[in-house]
Amino acid sequence: FTPLLPLELERARQARLTPTLGFAAEIEAWAAAGGGPWHLAIDTGMSRAGIPWREAGTIRDLVAAHRPEGAFTHFHSAELDDGSVAEQERRFEAALADIGKPDILVHTENSAASARAGKSRWDLLRPGIFLYGVGSGQSAAVQPEPVVHFRARIVEVRKLRDGDTVSYNATFRASGDMRIATLAAGYADGYPRALSGRGSAIVRGHTVPVAGRVTMDMIMLDVTAVECGTGDTATLLGVADGALLSVEQVAGRAEMSPYELLTGLRSRIERVYAEAPT
Repeated sequence: FTPLLPLELERARQARLTPTLGFAAEIEAWAAAGGGPWHLAIDTGMSRAGIPWREAGTIRDLVAAHRPEGAFTHFHSAELDDGSVAEQERRFEAALADIGKPDILVHTENSAASARAGKSRWDLLRPGIFLYGVGSGQSAAVQPEPVVHFRARIVEVRKLRDGDTVSYNATFRASGDMRIATLAAGYADGYPRALSGRGSAIVRGHTVPVAGRVTMDMIMLDVTAVECGTGDTATLLGVADGALLSVEQVAGRAEMSPYELLTGLRSRIERVYAEAPT
């Protein structure tokens, strides 16, 4: 859905990709590059990509000459009950009328709109982050199952005495005798450094706090109340032993969006893809 530069159009066509185009120059450049299926992007409030809905009539002849496969818009606040979705749909319908209401595929709903609105009146859905187990609030009509799990092994366990410190800048100080487990994962793997002293993990069914600063390759956990040892698994994101650390929970504690958290998980993490249970 990101606009393409003219020099990228031929590569997109050779790769059989379907570009999204909005302004006249983009449509003309696509046709000059050999054309093919494309979708018309109509901006109804994001001010990010696509032709503004007020200007849709200016490309009516181009749309007729180079018929798109579909047309769409994108909601800026689909997870909110603020009336903006209805307003953007009104603008979208006006834009479709201005280009002559061509008989093409029409789509608007992203994950939040799909989960909150129920049955769509358009032709297609764009579920997006919903497919990765991220919901759209408690008022959503549909809630996904968590599907992303981030786990790491405990590589060391040590005993602390009262006053001992943990990690950089000694932001964590032991209050009495404690046990600290070190995980072989850190912010270089995509675990947010912002979760230093505020994140948590699931170890043997217990939720335990992150102790001190998250470092590049290691995270320390306070496991004083949990019997665990080297080689045990800690779950930093997802489900383990009936406990849950959802994407929304973890992202919220880090003061970031669920999208930012998921796209920030680095390539050096080993991926294991599991089939859905039958």
